[in-house]
Amino acid sequence: MKYWALLCVFATLIFCNYLQSCTGQRNRLARTCDRLGEVFKSCGTACPLTCDNYRNPPKYCTRNCVIGCACRDGFVRDRNRRCVNPSKC
Repeated sequence: MKYWALLCVFATLIFCNYLQSCTGQRNRLARTCDRLGEVFKSCGTACPLTCDNYRNPPKYCTRNCVIGCACRDGFVRDRNRRCVNPSKC
């Protein structure tokens, strides 16, 4: 009985993970961003500016492209992952 319960939990986790990846993939394929202050980038930075680091940006970052929504120029990510003007941090 414990085996089946664990199997159900595991299957549920896999299914939820699959749904999240499908949602993200749809936005990547649509090449649009729904949130205010965002723009689609086919090769965005892996080290975006945030409220915590915009005054002292990372000196080193991987050159790998990140496909998806990124903050428009002049905006940074806040702790809720929204793009805001740095004055709102």
